[in-house]
Amino acid sequence: MTEPTRPARAPRYASRHFRMRATIACLLLIGILASCSSSTTPSSTSGTGKPVQGGTATFAEPPATIPSWIFPFVDTTDYSYFTDFDWDWQMWRPVYFVGTPTSPNINYSESLANPPVFSNNDTTVIVTLKPWKWSDGTPITARNVLFFFNILKVEKLNWWLYIPGSFPDDVKSAKVTSERTIQFQLTRSYNPQLISQNDLQSLTPLPLAWDRTSLSGPRGSGSALPTGTGSGIDMTPAGARRVYDFLISQNKNLAAYSTNWLWQIVDGPFKLASYSINGTTSLVPNREYGGVQAKISRLTFLPFTSVASEFAGLRSGQNIDVGYTNYSYLNEQSALSGYKLAVWPAWAFSDWFINFNNPTAGPVFHQLYIREAMQSLIDQPTIDKYVYHGLAEPSLGSVPLYPPNKWLSPYAKSYPFPYKPALAVKLLSSHGWAVHPSGVTTCTRPGTGSSDCGAGIAAGTGLTFQLLYSNGVPTNQTMSLVQKGDFSKAGIVLNLRPVTPAQLFQLSPPCKSSQSVCSWQLMSYEDYTPFPYPFAGIDFQTGGVYNFGSYSDPATDKLLAAAQVASTPNGLSKAFITSEDRILQQLSQLFEPTTPYQLTEVRSNLHGVTPQSPELAITPELWYFTK
Repeated sequence: MTEPTRPARAPRYASRHFRMRATIACLLLIGILASCSSSTTPSSTSGTGKPVQGGTATFAEPPATIPSWIFPFVDTTDYSYFTDFDWDWQMWRPVYFVGTPTSPNINYSESLANPPVFSNNDTTVIVTLKPWKWSDGTPITARNVLFFFNILKVEKLNWWLYIPGSFPDDVKSAKVTSERTIQFQLTRSYNPQLISQNDLQSLTPLPLAWDRTSLSGPRGSGSALPTGTGSGIDMTPAGARRVYDFLISQNKNLAAYSTNWLWQIVDGPFKLASYSINGTTSLVPNREYGGVQAKISRLTFLPFTSVASEFAGLRSGQNIDVGYTNYSYLNEQSALSGYKLAVWPAWAFSDWFINFNNPTAGPVFHQLYIREAMQSLIDQPTIDKYVYHGLAEPSLGSVPLYPPNKWLSPYAKSYPFPYKPALAVKLLSSHGWAVHPSGVTTCTRPGTGSSDCGAGIAAGTGLTFQLLYSNGVPTNQTMSLVQKGDFSKAGIVLNLRPVTPAQLFQLSPPCKSSQSVCSWQLMSYEDYTPFPYPFAGIDFQTGGVYNFGSYSDPATDKLLAAAQVASTPNGLSKAFITSEDRILQQLSQLFEPTTPYQLTEVRSNLHGVTPQSPELAITPELWYFTK
């Protein structure tokens, strides 16, 4: 496989930053928007009214998405950013809270612990918790952290953030050294940025009252067991599995969420007051929370079946304090009364997952020149301009372009795969394909030579693929139709299949070619990066939990392994850059424009909502009304 040609000069599209683009878009749209404010501007929902204590703030849930998982140990199938970062985190905060108002970095002021301390050539890590409490008044202890870690060790395959060889595999041992201090001994020296920003931020203290296998018996409290490491069912692997199974059984009983006493022991700024299986749920302040106390008296989440139904609620005056709009509704902004529009940027890249194990399309996808041709047919600038009103960013590989960061390599910044249909045609025709624009390109020269179609591709094979995409957002269909038209210029047929957000992952799991579930071929998805340190193993490493397409490249795995251990003062190692470039060159996923997470509509008398974190977490304890 050869490295793609690098252009001598990067196009302007690749160099524009989100802040400038959002400002330009606002100016272009000023005639149709009553107000337009970027979430990078802290004053976007500020006002001159007098702050008041109390009030119910309502938050619109994403389309066709409800909080259906409460246990703060989320599995891959049931994970969503809304469930974890917007709902669960209000009740249970991680040891390290990711996302500041303008960056994906750890927000230590919102975290349960002080910054970690590394020693012994970066093989020992000490985490010291702040003197905060559970909602029942008992202290949050290091033993609560160990409880989570004990479950993680035995149930890592059921954890949405698991990367083989990473956390918890990179930890040799963990022990409580004092009431608020836990020590992790690593298997070797690792990059401290990786450990602190990716591994440790995943830890969530669990109340020891949950260390049980049934609801019967004494309820205990948040730290009912001694702080030493010798007590508790979770202290043996078999015991930890039984506890996990019990908690999962309780988690599946959605109807009992608001009445089950387990879920009333929290350490976050809010606790559950009511829950309906239709998705309507209310939280009230946890007055024992150690951080900033909430000024609002209630936070209510409201379900909607679609963007259209939610926007209709905004227009009709439904009680929605924090809602959203879509690009297709921007020209109706003036119809909304009392709202300000704020762009919510995301630490993300957007891509197509490619199923390398599909029994028919897999051999085609394994050819790098095919993937290069397909990438050359994705017109990121045009999609951004006409579908997303100039608010999107190009995806340039595994590192997001926005917020501006030190991780993006010079090669990625050069935008090495611009839109070039002629190049796509050339790549195909030079490898034995009869190209039929607006028709079906077929293989006419099978074989494994340098000018043949490639291994496993029979004569007459046509380039026809099915693309799954979410129907929850109207612009997804528009973008997919644009891509269908662009791909036809090289005779590649895209059969579009819109599905619900929930079906998107159910229909595109990692699979073996012999399995019936391996029939999917391509899947479009915006890949939000859960780690401040953009280590790509979760998506591109062999066996990575979000490597849905089952891509496996020993060279990439080797580079990612080197990036895990390479340590430099600023965390930016040659190994990291080399792995980033390899991932982009190999195109194991195809890249399309990255859109803001949301175009947020904020009621004018509600403040503290913006700027919005690119890690997509909300902090409603900072919200307040004015009058």
